[in-house]
Amino acid sequence: MEQRAIKALLEQVAAGQVDVNDALLKLKMEPFEELGFAKLDSHRGLRQGVAEVIYGAGKTPEQIARIVDAMRSGVVYGNASMVDGMIQRLEEQSAPVSAVVATGRSAPEVLKYCKREILYDTDLLLRGLHLIYRKNTEGKGRRA
Repeated sequence: MEQRAIKALLEQVAAGQVDVNDALLKLKMEPFEELGFAKLDSHRGLRQGVAEVIYGAGKTPEQIARIVDAMRSGVVYGNASMVDGMIQRLEEQSAPVSAVVATGRSAPEVLKYCKREILYDTDLLLRGLHLIYRKNTEGKGRRA
């Protein structure tokens, strides 16, 4: 279930248009995404300890690609929500966060779905490691 759909459902509950128990049931059912030719179980890892795998027998390459895309989208939305939540928690427990910088190969895909403005720096980790290296080798006869 996408954020828009969850928000709409919660607004319907708040307006008295949907019963709380009906909304709860709908949210409980959402770990499953029906694709027509497959039913993706995005909460399997939580229940079974092993994440969902693709059973490819009888499926076309296009169908398998759609399953992979659906699995990826769940991870991306989940990570974006987690990042937004961490920033919010930091702000609640201390002061407003002035800047957040993300790094890593998957960051641009996740950042598209974050509510907050987050900077992206492809080389942040490498520059940080280089800085630590230089600090540790200064004055020890090594070139930095």
